[in-house]
Amino acid sequence: MTISTSNEKTTSISFWVFIFTVFWTFKFFVLNKFFENQSGIPIYSTIVTLALFTGLLYILIDIYFTRKREEANIKLSSCYVEEYGCSLFMGHKNVCIVRPNKERCDLYINRLYFSYTQLQTNRPEYLAKIKSRFTTLNKIDILYIYSYKYIYMILITAILFVVWQIYSNALMSNNLSTQVITLFGILILICPMYYITTKICLFSITKFMRKRNLDMFTFK
Repeated sequence: MTISTSNEKTTSISFWVFIFTVFWTFKFFVLNKFFENQSGIPIYSTIVTLALFTGLLYILIDIYFTRKREEANIKLSSCYVEEYGCSLFMGHKNVCIVRPNKERCDLYINRLYFSYTQLQTNRPEYLAKIKSRFTTLNKIDILYIYSYKYIYMILITAILFVVWQIYSNALMSNNLSTQVITLFGILILICPMYYITTKICLFSITKFMRKRNLDMFTFK
């Protein structure tokens, strides 16, 4: 189980292909018929609901393949460091992996992060604190940790689904000027809207995580 890692960015090709395919498949084969006699609010409520479902589905798929990748990394490259009570592994994305066993928690730290970033001065105590906090995590804590990790994916999915719906409506118009104005309006608004929304959501999640003593899981 990965419980601390860098935020998942929305730059992976698989993520973009997945959400693009889901939206336009539903758009042409389901939503167009469903929206025939609908007004604006039901349409965009449905679009946002579909976006949230799509984002959550992708996250579940990503968690599954991340776990498989972690297992391979640990088997091939991990080595135990008795001084710090943890193992070091080579990886590209993950910073920290904590795995519960019957009587203990095994802690794995990315070797590059361990060597080149500023961990706490007392490393053994800091790493022991991570393992100790992991044993007391409840479902709400885990939800906060995964929300922090995947907030970018959820928000960009919702924003893009709404944007694609607006632009597809503009494309149905024969007025070229309407299409151009809509396109430029989207381009002007989407960046600041995405930036402000993610900052607000990330700030709120981080604030709650600090209150619940989960700040050691907010690696950058």
